[in-house]
Amino acid sequence: MEQKKILYMGIDLTDEQAMVSLFGRGMEEPETIMTGASKERYGIPVAMYLADSGHIFYGEEALRRKENPQGDFFDHLYQRALDETESESKFYQGLLRQFVQRLIQLKDRYRFDAQELCVCITVPEITKQVVTVFQWMCKELGLFGEQFFLMDHGESFFGHTYHQEALLWQHDVALFDFSSEHVTFYLLHRRHGAKIQIVTAEKKMWNVPAYVHQDASVKDEFFANIIREAFASHMISAVYFVGDGFDGDWLKESLRVLGGNKRVFLGKNLFTKGACYAGYRYTDASFWGFFYNCDYKMQGEIRMQVQCGEENIEIRLVEAGKNWFASMPEYVLLYDGTPELSVTIGEIGQIHAQTRVFPLTDLPDRPEKTLRFRIRAVAENGRKVVLHLEDDGFGELFESSGKVWEFPVTFEPEEKRSLYDRKYRKNS
Repeated sequence: MEQKKILYMGIDLTDEQAMVSLFGRGMEEPETIMTGASKERYGIPVAMYLADSGHIFYGEEALRRKENPQGDFFDHLYQRALDETESESKFYQGLLRQFVQRLIQLKDRYRFDAQELCVCITVPEITKQVVTVFQWMCKELGLFGEQFFLMDHGESFFGHTYHQEALLWQHDVALFDFSSEHVTFYLLHRRHGAKIQIVTAEKKMWNVPAYVHQDASVKDEFFANIIREAFASHMISAVYFVGDGFDGDWLKESLRVLGGNKRVFLGKNLFTKGACYAGYRYTDASFWGFFYNCDYKMQGEIRMQVQCGEENIEIRLVEAGKNWFASMPEYVLLYDGTPELSVTIGEIGQIHAQTRVFPLTDLPDRPEKTLRFRIRAVAENGRKVVLHLEDDGFGELFESSGKVWEFPVTFEPEEKRSLYDRKYRKNS
């Protein structure tokens, strides 16, 4: 069966600017949308201007009207939207949704032979506030399932790296993101496996004092010292420099410290292109062989044996490697007369899975073949989930009793697991 033609849109979103790339069938690599006549001008200021006339201006157009009193100017939309998650207001979240919707509309400038759109947003860090904002935004924009992926910069760096020639990722791969206030360092480690190669990203950050930007030689020495610290005891085959902090011809001592045995690349749009690549791989049916693991990925899976007709099948309640905040499958099961729930739990990096049995107490008093359950897993983070089981009733014959059973599961060592179980029971 022919695969659907999907247009992948990678959006790199920070508090100051956004970048957008597009990737579709027949393209060798993603194309980043330029915002001006100058080469490699990709950044779109995350700002809006709401004119009294009702017109809305975005990005550079908003900045040009910043001092115009006949309207209101708003910037730092991303951080302000995150700050609203603890309040009832959704004003800045609404502005950010409009801004992202405007970015999505940029695709209309181009003609692509595509049937569907997949929006892949990469941000500096994934937190619960970030998840809350983007889950709400997806509903507002009508993006569901594999129409939307959310990832951090480490994951989009991973997506970009492992679409390059193998020589570049023969060893660890490094990236420096240099902004006016911080230098953020990512180091991709690849662990060889029989089938899947697991990749993780080490992350460090250094504050950049204001005086560093005032003198090129000072900046060069400052960054050279960061390289020395970051590269200690690591074998690295490729290095990427991204961010406005690398503008200008000042990389001299820093390049000497890097040495001549590494491939070095300088650019600004790696994260947005990497988001496109990642979305493509996560929706493509072909085997890739690489898996990115981090804190917001499910660190294990939960499976369950059920009978379907005349045969036994296995259903997956939690899939290892999925984002913990992604939607989990839900199943309706007919009770088989066994007063317990038996599941198989496997963890990433472990060879053998284990079976856990949870007792089903206080069952509704109904005939055996008329007791039906609805079951799903609710994730708290990448290591902690709760199996949620509820009485689903039985059509018009029996209404649901409203009874609910909840069982905590944690992908942790035994000592931490028992602590989580006790804490969950206490708070339930």
